[in-house]
This record gives sequence, C-alpha cells and structure tokens, in this order.
Amino acid sequence: MKKPLFQNKLIVKESPTHGYGVFAGKSLKKGELIEECYCLISKKSGDKGLEDYYFDAKGQSAIFLGFGCIYNHSDDANADYDINLKTRITTIKADRAIKKGEEIFVSYGDEWFKSRGLKPRHVTRKKQKSRQKKR
Repeated sequence: MKKPLFQNKLIVKESPTHGYGVFAGKSLKKGELIEECYCLISKKSGDKGLEDYYFDAKGQSAIFLGFGCIYNHSDDANADYDINLKTRITTIKADRAIKKGEEIFVSYGDEWFKSRGLKPRHVTRKKQKSRQKKR
C-alpha cells in the first residue's frame, strides 16, 4: 500500500440506502484513488454470515477488508474497484467527481445478486437522494 490505511477522506456512517455506508470526507476527483484495501482470497466456505461479503475474483472469491466491505451497491455507481490477485490489494477509484458528504457506491454486478438467488436491487443515487429528503 502506498498510503496509510486511515485517511480523513472517508467516513463510515448510517446510510439511507442500506445499513452503513462509506461517504466522502472531502471532494474527490474523477480517477482519484479512494482506498486500497487488503482482500482475503479463498473459495466460498458456505458460511452464510460471510456470503454477502464475497466478490468474484476470476473464479475465486474475495472479501474486501478495511472499509471495502462497507460500500453499498448502486447501478449508477460513482466508484469502481479492481482486485489484484497477486498482491491481494483491491483498489477503489472514483468513476466521476464525488462531492464531500456524498455516499460512495460500487456496482456489485448482476452476478452477485443471481449467485445469491436475489433480484438486483437497482438502487441509484437518485433514489438515495429522494430517501434522504424524506427523513
């Protein structure tokens, strides 16, 4: 990792979308590195408690550590991730400019939902904003 794990640019707090989420503690530019987090690479264990945290990693399974396991899904994600199997580092970067205080979303992909027998949630940032206003 090139930077310390703890950075003031990320805040974890309750999300109007689902449980907790990761929010920008400062404005982020398109392409800016949001986080590098270590990931565990394994075969799925069948442990139902961990199942929601697995991501496909080229035929294997990865669990992101750090804030990586807290990012919520959106079809209109404002960030993307890349898993490096050799270093076991997941890199999360901004897909567009993200304003301070805005929730950071990644797309879990349709396969994530299908593999769990779920229909994709089709959450967008616009839906999240309307939920925030109703609070």
